[in-house]
Amino acid sequence: MYSPYSSFESTMMDTVLKSLDKKNPTKAMGFINAIHDKNFCYIKSHLYAFNIYKELMDTVRYNFHKYVYNELLKSIEQSDTGKNERNAYFVIAVNEEYAFMRWNGFRLVQQSLVSKDNFSFDLMELTIMESNCTNRFDLVLQNERAVVFFKQDRIHYAT
Repeated sequence: MYSPYSSFESTMMDTVLKSLDKKNPTKAMGFINAIHDKNFCYIKSHLYAFNIYKELMDTVRYNFHKYVYNELLKSIEQSDTGKNERNAYFVIAVNEEYAFMRWNGFRLVQQSLVSKDNFSFDLMELTIMESNCTNRFDLVLQNERAVVFFKQDRIHYAT
């Protein structure tokens, strides 16, 4: 069943973090692989996977997971502009919104659920995380803040 908050994946990621806290990257990768068996497109798991494989100096797996991570985020970036409801970015789950914002160097200031024409959108007000981050969003920043829209009614956009 569809869950916008990916509860299975979130629970498994908690276990991944506990394994990493105990300095057990191999065990952590076992949990990440379990996530991938159920949801290969869970972005956060690929972020952790490529970082673990970097630490383990496994270049092939590092490159693979880094590639998947970046391509999943690029698919969101290429879905639209995010500038308004009509051009909202398309995401499958809420966690993708947060991964996308971090990937672009932004931090969430405020999140709102807005409706227009019987559709729902997440309206995210963002600020730049670090002064040296590039604004990958094609947005005009006003007072160092950007507004980005994400589509939430995925069933309506599947056709």
